[in-house]
Amino acid sequence: HFPHLTLKPSSVMGEEKKSKKEDKTEKKSKKEEDKEKEDKSDKARKEEEKKSKKEKEEDKKSRKDEEKKSKKERSRSRSRGRRRRDDEEEEEYQKRRDEERRKKEEAVQKREEQRQKEEEEQERQKMAEDAKRMDRTVMVVGLSTRADERDVFEFFSGRAGVVKDVQIIRDARTGKSKGVCFVEFSTAEGMVKSLSMTGQNIKGARVQVQQSQVAEGRGTHASRGKF
Repeated sequence: HFPHLTLKPSSVMGEEKKSKKEDKTEKKSKKEEDKEKEDKSDKARKEEEKKSKKEKEEDKKSRKDEEKKSKKERSRSRSRGRRRRDDEEEEEYQKRRDEERRKKEEAVQKREEQRQKEEEEQERQKMAEDAKRMDRTVMVVGLSTRADERDVFEFFSGRAGVVKDVQIIRDARTGKSKGVCFVEFSTAEGMVKSLSMTGQNIKGARVQVQQSQVAEGRGTHASRGKF
């Protein structure tokens, strides 16, 4: 016999078992509920993370698109700027070319004008010199075909004045004298004196001395002592 042990009635024991079973069931249900809540929380967290990740990716992509667009716009802007600079440089280059061409044309025109002025001045001087020569030149006709420039030079030198030039007119083919010559004196006074020598003989031929215009291109070596 165990006097300190008290036996419980079977009905009490049944209630306790039932209570324990309910406690276990409640605990199990609570665990399952907690697990379900935890799973839902994990799922919500994962979905939130996924959503956040997606938003970040979209945001990143959006920034890249914006950067790409901005870069493209800057590139276009630079291209437009380069084109403007190229156009401005081309315009400036064309202006310089036009200015250089204009200056060259002006320089050519000035040279041409200067050349024309020089030619006109030379012509005026020639005409003036021809006029002076006309005042100093006589024509001698009836000249002997045997007479040369030296004979004419010596005939007039000293007696009329200083002889500057003598030109005997000769046949272009044979070179034979045609009996006519031109005598240019250094001064008009010499020309006037020579007119009084008409009728005198040069190499046996009586000559006529008369004032004459200067023949263009005449030249002789008589006054230089070359005969």
